Amino acid sequence: MTPEDMGARLAALLGGDGIRVSVSGGGAGFERATVDVPPRRWAQAVRAARNDPGLACDFFDWLSAVDEQDEGFAVVAHLWSTTARHGLLVRTVVARDAPRLASVVDIYPGAAWHERETHEMFGIAFD
Repeated sequence: MTPEDMGARLAALLGGDGIRVSVSGGGAGFERATVDVPPRRWAQAVRAARNDPGLACDFFDWLSAVDEQDEGFAVVAHLWSTTARHGLLVRTVVARDAPRLASVVDIYPGAAWHERETHEMFGIAFD
């Protein structure tokens, strides 16, 4: 499945409301789809990427944030399919004045350390 296909598939699963897909990377197989979702759809998007048989993102690689100044904090999770050997980025932006986001630890237990570190670095609370 190409990165474009992966992004389109996740967007279709989520219904497209407030969803944006882009593809970036250096070519030669290093491209990744990035699916931007509203904060309220964060956990739903991560769960869909894991549970959908076509995406099959069964491995949580990492999660962190980027300080986007006035825009808030961009939180991104890199998910990987060990069977299909493809990756996907799920990203959202939380407000600077109230940085809260649903936790994805119930979906990927390995996210616990990443969420704690992101909280320590950026002050984002994961509910």
